[in-house]
Amino acid sequence: LKYINSPYFGLRKEITSIEHAVAYLGYKKLREFAFILLTTAVLQNKPREEVKEVLQFAYLMKFLARKLYPEYEDESFMVGILEPVRDEVRDELREILIQAGVSNIVVEGLYNEHSLLGRLKSTATEVLPLCRKFIKGEISDLPVKTPEDLKSAVVKSCIDSENVANQILELL
Repeated sequence: LKYINSPYFGLRKEITSIEHAVAYLGYKKLREFAFILLTTAVLQNKPREEVKEVLQFAYLMKFLARKLYPEYEDESFMVGILEPVRDEVRDELREILIQAGVSNIVVEGLYNEHSLLGRLKSTATEVLPLCRKFIKGEISDLPVKTPEDLKSAVVKSCIDSENVANQILELL
């Protein structure tokens, strides 16, 4: 309820029941929030900045996929948010995800660097430090070799992922 009533959603009327919150959020947003909670639980003893980095990475994956692979936007977010969980529990996560019926593209994105989302994960890993420098004003442009229209999408993804990560971190 705290999440749904946060400024992130900008609701005019407070939601007071779990049923109404679930109905408002919908399955995709609810699943996204559940994965955020899972990941932050795994990272509960980590510094706040590290949790922010995980959130920013997951949303960077999502926003880059929105431009490059829109049909895999949600799966890209899941790969990004589950990456630190995979680092903590290793191959156990693969079995858990398979048994839970999570799509193969997510499992492959986490464990196969040559898969579509594995390659996107590598790109996001390279871009994220540049995003931080750009946002802090340490660099005035992103030194990425992409067409200009794609470069503007990368810049927007950097800014948007920073903003969303900050908003969610305030809630946690």
